Amino acid sequence: MLGFAGMLYTHNVKHTKMKDYVFIMRLEAITPEVEAQVLPKWAVLIPQWIAQGHLVDNLVIANEGTLFSGKGRAISHAPINNNGQIVLAVMQIKAENMDQALELAKQSPTLDVGGSVEVREVRPTPVSTSK
Repeated sequence: MLGFAGMLYTHNVKHTKMKDYVFIMRLEAITPEVEAQVLPKWAVLIPQWIAQGHLVDNLVIANEGTLFSGKGRAISHAPINNNGQIVLAVMQIKAENMDQALELAKQSPTLDVGGSVEVREVRPTPVSTSK
């Protein structure tokens, strides 16, 4: 099975006057039936977004994970569940403005199977990460 991990695309795209956004994709469960519904749609949409200069990066998140929280560094070995949904993927998108980012997010095949897409603008990093 190809799975969502097979949909990883990374691009070093240079954009001017476009802002960075992230799409945080959530879904209740990844089943073979869900994959069969969404993967063909992503296989069409992702190349379109690349050609239009919108897709910068697509990171598919594994279900397994570790969460540290609080001052005591409490540890949990389960995916974070938000209203019955877990994070499936994070996409970095370039768009002219929030309205365009929202229009792109509405195209997500994840929505067709009951998932959700959270759209956030990426702010500049307050601490330099360059050497």
